Amino acid sequence: MPTLVDAPDAPDAAEEVPSSASKSKAGKRRTNSPTVPSDAASSSSQAIAAANLAAAVQMAASLQLNGLLSLLTQSSAPGVAASAADPTVLQATALSASLSSSSWQIPTPEQAKQAALKAAQESPPFVHLSKSDSAPQLKIVDQDRLTLKGGMRGYRMSRATHGVSQGCYYFEALVLDPPTIQEIVASLPPNARLGSSLQRQIQQALEYEKQHPAGEGKKRKAEETVPPDSSTKKSKSTIPPKPQVGGHLRIGWSMRTGDLQAPVGYDKWSYGFRNISGSKIHQSRREDNWGGEPWGPGDVVGCAIFLDTTAAAAANPDGSNNNNNNHIRFFKNGEPMGHFFITKGKREGGAAFENIQPGTYYPAVSSYLGGSVQVNFGPHFIHPPRKLPHGMSGKLQPVSSVEVAPLSRDELLARLKKKNIFSKVGKESPDAKVQAFKEAILAESQVLQESYKQHRRKHLEFVMATRQARNLNVSDLQQELDQLDEGEKDETKKNTKEEETAPMELDDKKQEEEKEKAAPVAPADVAKEEAKEEASAPDCSGDQ
Repeated sequence: MPTLVDAPDAPDAAEEVPSSASKSKAGKRRTNSPTVPSDAASSSSQAIAAANLAAAVQMAASLQLNGLLSLLTQSSAPGVAASAADPTVLQATALSASLSSSSWQIPTPEQAKQAALKAAQESPPFVHLSKSDSAPQLKIVDQDRLTLKGGMRGYRMSRATHGVSQGCYYFEALVLDPPTIQEIVASLPPNARLGSSLQRQIQQALEYEKQHPAGEGKKRKAEETVPPDSSTKKSKSTIPPKPQVGGHLRIGWSMRTGDLQAPVGYDKWSYGFRNISGSKIHQSRREDNWGGEPWGPGDVVGCAIFLDTTAAAAANPDGSNNNNNNHIRFFKNGEPMGHFFITKGKREGGAAFENIQPGTYYPAVSSYLGGSVQVNFGPHFIHPPRKLPHGMSGKLQPVSSVEVAPLSRDELLARLKKKNIFSKVGKESPDAKVQAFKEAILAESQVLQESYKQHRRKHLEFVMATRQARNLNVSDLQQELDQLDEGEKDETKKNTKEEETAPMELDDKKQEEEKEKAAPVAPADVAKEEAKEEASAPDCSGDQ
């Protein structure tokens, strides 16, 4: 859009009117003299610059480029912290600040890369345990945000970043070893108020570790695994089993409205599976005899949810007593929990919770006294769910299927070609800004692609190693690892070729612009312009 300028002022009545002989020269002087931009022109340029910033923010938000969003937020609102976790907040802040921004700079590729690394560390581009949707007493310890270590005082909950509202989804959690009794005692504050039962368990565990050091415990386990000799009787170990203290967990599904300062299953917004006795819990009501089994370190707990697509229509206003097919199932090492029965030759039953209210549910884990898990949202599982009721085996999808993978380089370039992102500000061409913005986008995209690929590789290696330790089949995982290696090699070759040919398109545009500027103006064209000016000039040679 060209810059607006004020029209030349009309001659005042008191001023001397130029003669007809000098009229043409004066008109030429007015045309060739530099025009000072008015307030309207300045306002127009500011509005266009603000619109360009808003367009950049919207583009970065649509492409889920949180690092670039944070930089644009800084550019438009320096007082806002760039580490804001919610991309929606970043977008809204940048858009509101852009209304008063007249000048801003597109981040360099290096700036975009560094911001992307920070953003990917805060919120990886795949399903993980949400830092902002977890109780602060819990610790999410690994880089991929999939391993949770619990606090020592009371149950606290952590939810995943992605939820599901319709369809059938599954995730699993590997139960890790709890902390030692010394670690539990050391982490408790001096004024901690513990129940009499827990105090007794802690005292027994401390006495056990004094009487039986860690080496004796390993020796006892080794003796139990030695096959009995045919000539002698097997000597039983006299070391009693170690008392189990802490490391308690509840795993299941929760809505956003579920209380983070409570266990899964505490309120009507969550449904939990308890490690002690394998109980199921909802609204703090525990049921032990539903067909569940206790589980502990080394076990893999699976959680499946089935949400009917038509359930929302059957919901009551208060969300209660819904007559729907929504239900939740739990698994232990791939085996379904619950009571099953055969009806007309079909396997039925096994649901832990039935007729659950419609809504968006998130994978959830709660921990007490140092309980630790490593969650696995798929797409591959250590123990895929087995023995499902008739007609359900092919419906379950991994929770990871709801995540949106980062766009590839080709997809990004295709989107950028379809849209005219920036408008012209005065005589400044938007081509340079478009190219700079494209380079910043590609810099962050490369970081996200690498983070996503590393996660996929870690996921495959983790599932493969755990399956191998349990003597399970890993052929499907090895094939995908091989395909991942081949894909990375092809992508590297392709990117190398594109980097060599990328500047050619912009160079061609620059050469065309330079040719147009250097082209001489024909004398005939100048004469025509002068004739037009004289014909259109007002007649000021009348009687005075």
